[in-house]
Amino acid sequence: KGLTVTKTYKVSLLDTMRFEFDKQPDLKDGDVVKFVVTNNGKIPHEFSIGSSAEQDAHREMMKSMPGMKHESDNAISVAPGATAPLIWQFSGKEAVVFACNVAGHFEAGMKHSANIQ
Repeated sequence: KGLTVTKTYKVSLLDTMRFEFDKQPDLKDGDVVKFVVTNNGKIPHEFSIGSSAEQDAHREMMKSMPGMKHESDNAISVAPGATAPLIWQFSGKEAVVFACNVAGHFEAGMKHSANIQ
């Protein structure tokens, strides 16, 4: 892609259905952010970035295709004990939702919202 990373955040995926960021995401329009995502749990998790509507649509898709693995621009599947990077360029001022859309995880609280400045 040729994008220059402007910020890096470490994210832990936890079986308590939570994301744990090493620091609160401070996101601005145009930022290119590298998320270093580690699944510290014993079950598979996902780290997905999108608007609330995009996450809703993605969750519906996941219900119809459980076990689907992701390696798309805005979502990665992370196996237990594994670490994977996700680089994303934020654009616009719409709030962003980080979510795990594995069946039942989002509903159990595995989500985090952030505003874009």
